[in-house]
Amino acid sequence: MASVSIERVKGVPRYVRVQTGSGDTRQTVRHPVPSRGEREAKRMLLDLEARYNSGTFRAADADSMTVERYFEDHYIPSRRNAPKTIARKKSDFKKHVQDDLGAELIAAILPTRVQKWRNTLDGHGLMEGTQRLIYQMLQGMWAIALEDGYVTTNPFKSSKVDKPKGQTTSKIKSIWSAEWVEGMRLAMDDRYRVIVTLGSGMGLRAGEIDGLCVCCDVDLPGGVIHVNRKVGLADLAPKAFYGPPKTKHGTRTIPLPPGVRAQLEAHLDAFPAVPVTLPYVDHTGRNHGPQTHALVVTTPQDHHVNHNVFLSRKWRPARRALGIPDIPENGCHALRHFYASRLINNSKKTETDFARIARWLGHSSADFTIKRYLHELAELAPDFSGLEDLFPTPEVGTVLSEPIQLSDYVSQKRAKVVDLG
Repeated sequence: MASVSIERVKGVPRYVRVQTGSGDTRQTVRHPVPSRGEREAKRMLLDLEARYNSGTFRAADADSMTVERYFEDHYIPSRRNAPKTIARKKSDFKKHVQDDLGAELIAAILPTRVQKWRNTLDGHGLMEGTQRLIYQMLQGMWAIALEDGYVTTNPFKSSKVDKPKGQTTSKIKSIWSAEWVEGMRLAMDDRYRVIVTLGSGMGLRAGEIDGLCVCCDVDLPGGVIHVNRKVGLADLAPKAFYGPPKTKHGTRTIPLPPGVRAQLEAHLDAFPAVPVTLPYVDHTGRNHGPQTHALVVTTPQDHHVNHNVFLSRKWRPARRALGIPDIPENGCHALRHFYASRLINNSKKTETDFARIARWLGHSSADFTIKRYLHELAELAPDFSGLEDLFPTPEVGTVLSEPIQLSDYVSQKRAKVVDLG
């Protein structure tokens, strides 16, 4: 028997809650009340109670729906994720779910079958964090199937299944030395050296560097940089797009150290920012149309930097030439770890210090920053000798200037070219 009740928020009926099963198999589904009216809520309650308890609350094709078909026809179209996230979900399903569970009926999957599939993940050589992501995806898919009437329980929530417990972030295996950082900067072509500077001196992620706009993000008079967007890449169209930073905390303001500012100014003098137009795609995957930003870093062809191409043609050859281990952990993100570790190393490690560092890194909390870096730093004992002039412990600027309008910036650069000509 199903237990059906009205769930209210501040006295207003918001959901009709249905609880089925008992013990380990107990499931809760909330059906939104469209009009939030009392009469509509009571009507839904009676209807759902009758349908659940009579066993008629089933989708018409529930008896023939396979796991693969539900994933492709129902789950993926219902997701409002960024294109890159959708591509990752499809890839994970194809590699680790399709061959084992894809052809089976979704309604026939029981906790014992889930555990059998779960055991196969260990044989794929996946980290616990990756296994956890895949497991959570399927658990979410079954939750939607439950509301759609394709299944009656969610076997992925059963206590009989050994759920992955690993973290989704990999452990930091090493912190670069100042010698490696400066070596990579000097090994880059002149127009790309600022990527190393902004990564190691500001802690920007690669996509945030690629999407940095000189007009509304770079505040030289105020001594800060505002992180407002990234350039994202995806296998699906659009191939490249502007988007918000990785998380909501990624939109932030970071103090600009003097050495970084000097190199940034020199870069902009040698390679003036170029207006680049790309579609803007939000976290839900919605395309808001084209936007134009004068990007700090561009290619010789005045295009945005494709990070994958940059890695293969510039970063990895330079890394190999310097004798830095050619492993994924030594990608551009190592510069961000260098920045974070150096800030922590130079701080008094107080609660205020960690709150400030977390804000500059775009972390959700100081606790995450401590968990991510502090204990691992004690084990790694990184070497931060050198580069003190280039990357001193930054102080937050107090003077903020008004952002330059894109049209004004372009006009100024055109006038400069005319004067030089």
